[in-house]
Amino acid sequence: MTSLEEKLRQKLESGEISQEEYDDLMSKFDNYDLLSSNVGGHHHPHGKQKGWKFTGSHSVKGEETNESVKVSGKLSVDGPLKCPEMKVSGSVTINGDLTVLETTKISGKLTVQGEGKFGGYTAISGKSSSTGNMYFTEDMKLSGKINTPSDIIVGKSALISGKIHANSLKSKGLVKISGGITVETDILSDEFYCSGFGSVGGNLSGNLIEISKKYREKMVMDDPEETIRGTEGIDSIPELGDILTKVIKKFVPVFNMGSFGNPGIFRVNGNIEGKTVDVSHTEVEGDIIADNVLLGPGVVVKGVVQYRETISVPDGLEIEVQQIS
Repeated sequence: MTSLEEKLRQKLESGEISQEEYDDLMSKFDNYDLLSSNVGGHHHPHGKQKGWKFTGSHSVKGEETNESVKVSGKLSVDGPLKCPEMKVSGSVTINGDLTVLETTKISGKLTVQGEGKFGGYTAISGKSSSTGNMYFTEDMKLSGKINTPSDIIVGKSALISGKIHANSLKSKGLVKISGGITVETDILSDEFYCSGFGSVGGNLSGNLIEISKKYREKMVMDDPEETIRGTEGIDSIPELGDILTKVIKKFVPVFNMGSFGNPGIFRVNGNIEGKTVDVSHTEVEGDIIADNVLLGPGVVVKGVVQYRETISVPDGLEIEVQQIS
């Protein structure tokens, strides 16, 4: 009797179904234990495997490989995995740490039971999660979702049109948000721009901070001076978190405060601190502390706005203002 797998393979080879349809059907039938390879309670890999290119459903042991990992089916890796590149349009679970040295593209689902370390350009349009920290040493572009109870650490830039939920976010360079972000503790970034929404359980700190700038009624200062440059030459991905903390501590103190608020308006449960702070539609439980402060509509500051050089406040906004040295 011809098995279900063989029938689907014949339809794929004859052109009756596409590779994408084949992978989808194999995954669905596998989930319902309808494949002959699951009979008797023994699961064996099925589908197509060539090196580290997978279709169908597979379980393999973790290792270090010089081959690019490409998955359009379902892959479970028992142990850590290290590879030069990764492309996932299906579903991958890594039961250990994951290290990708160069490009990563996730349009499907990636689950890492450990730390995720991404050494090159990373694009995530699907879903990605980890139990440990996630390190992105180069540019990271997110139009999908990232979820981790640990920290996200970025070397160059993070462009976020999707959603992030993490313990903290640290960036040596740029963070630009047009989607949504929820961070349990602190955000530390050299440059931080947000036209979306978010909540920060601790403090938002950086050189240049802009939130909903387009809503601000007027500007009363010249363009801010060039931002402080971070250290160069990061040779090791795990060292990135320590380097970022040391760099950012040179110009902002780090606090650690309570829980986060509801999305819909950008909410900071601690302080906002930087050289230039330009915010609208923002609630701050603590203080705003900066050289130059520009406030637009929809701003609530429950603490004190402390500035060193210039300040712009809309008419009718009742806040406590203090000039500091």
